[in-house]
Amino acid sequence: MHDVTVAARIIDTVKDCKGLKSVFVMIGKDSCVRADMLEKSFDEAKRGTAAEQARLVAVPGPGADVTVISVEVDK
Repeated sequence: MHDVTVAARIIDTVKDCKGLKSVFVMIGKDSCVRADMLEKSFDEAKRGTAAEQARLVAVPGPGADVTVISVEVDK
């Protein structure tokens, strides 16, 4: 359930991006968030949003936060 909330917050963060292709997030090693579960939750949460065509790219990092570090958009 935690992953669903994190995915919804990621969608909210990128909701104003036009032509969104990829969302890059850093998952802190102490966050208790698994990349595979977050990707699945993101795929469900993005339906009907500006992120509907986007993929989530998760990279590990320090700390306990999950942070959107960049986005890729169509020109």
